[in-house]
Amino acid sequence: MSEIKNGLLGTRTKNDASGDNGRDERLFIKSLEKGFKVLEAFTAGQPELGLAEIIKLTGFSKSAAQRFTHTLHQLGYLKKDPRSKRYSVSHTILGPAFTFLRSNRLVEAATPYVAELRREFGGRVGFVYHEDTELMYLIALQSNRTVYATAHPGYRIPVYCTSSGRSILAFLPEDQARGILNRSNLVKRTEMTIIDPEKIMEEVRIARAQGFAIIKNELNPGEINISAPVFDSTGKPIGAIAAVSRIEDWNSKRILSELAPSLIDATRALSQHTHLIGSPEVF
Repeated sequence: MSEIKNGLLGTRTKNDASGDNGRDERLFIKSLEKGFKVLEAFTAGQPELGLAEIIKLTGFSKSAAQRFTHTLHQLGYLKKDPRSKRYSVSHTILGPAFTFLRSNRLVEAATPYVAELRREFGGRVGFVYHEDTELMYLIALQSNRTVYATAHPGYRIPVYCTSSGRSILAFLPEDQARGILNRSNLVKRTEMTIIDPEKIMEEVRIARAQGFAIIKNELNPGEINISAPVFDSTGKPIGAIAAVSRIEDWNSKRILSELAPSLIDATRALSQHTHLIGSPEVF
């Protein structure tokens, strides 16, 4: 049995070498993981951190935090203010991000559809990728009229209160959709945000029947969002194309007669591209 350890040294079997999360602990470099943990401590809400804050956020000892921040600073991934001694992420980190955006086949396939919908809709349009309780923008094209400070690749939004999230939940098995909601931090982003899981599931069922999801005033006041899911080669929803505008710009008639059909056509076509790309691992 895999849980039995042999001999005085506790030699592990092949199955024992893998942790609970499926990774092979024999190959996993924990010090490298800690380096990334330091980088991930920096967020849009906390773009600058002192050593004490890094220690608190990572749980590292002072000496470990000093070594990791010093190394990342020397490599150019962190910059340090000589006066305040506070750290922030440097432009160097954009190098790997640029490589991903230029080489990822899903981003390449999605870009022309997102660009065409932005031209047609006149609002902000983007492609988001699903990661459990969150969505990450891989493509984010600004509105022709309104500039959004958050419209950048890498920006994360929650699943539970976004049209993209609900359009994805709509095409997952219900137990998986409920599991995502159970793991989510259901907080009111606005006074209109729905945080009752049962009411969210009601909206999810409507989205499934329509083939797209709409929200108003739930993520940001005064905004309307419409999204439809994109599927991988196995039929699993992996992301969505989302369009955002001011509520007064899109009335119900235009949404149903123009925007929704164009959005669904685009996501269906992109889903066909994912079938040609191959297995989900390539994303």
